[in-house]
Amino acid sequence: MNYVLDACALLAFLNKEDGWEKVRELLTEAVDAGETQVYMNSINLLEVYYDRLRLDDAFKLGEFLMCAFESPIQIIDTFPRPLLDEAARIKAFYRRVSLADAIGLATAFCIDSVFVTSDHHELDAVNEREAVRFLWIR
Repeated sequence: MNYVLDACALLAFLNKEDGWEKVRELLTEAVDAGETQVYMNSINLLEVYYDRLRLDDAFKLGEFLMCAFESPIQIIDTFPRPLLDEAARIKAFYRRVSLADAIGLATAFCIDSVFVTSDHHELDAVNEREAVRFLWIR
């Protein structure tokens, strides 16, 4: 199974917030079994990165960089036309969805993956109407 992490999922993991164990399980499965692939779009990773910089916490920033770049998370940093088209469609149709979430959702859709998130307030409507599969961490 393939998964795409939303920024809130990685933040939950890093901060040990509710649902962090589900993210840890996915990362462990990706390392141990090799059957699970965990991805994250670079735009969603950027959300986590600027959150760490805003906190001005060198330890947490170092922890983040280690987690992001020395982990089984595969960073997607290309934007092929199908991904751009899908992200634009989602953003245009669902006004409450942030641009970063639209990109994460489009990434999950384009690589046939499950979107890992906790953002019910923005994404419940998408969950009800779209073909994107969700794993809610809380």
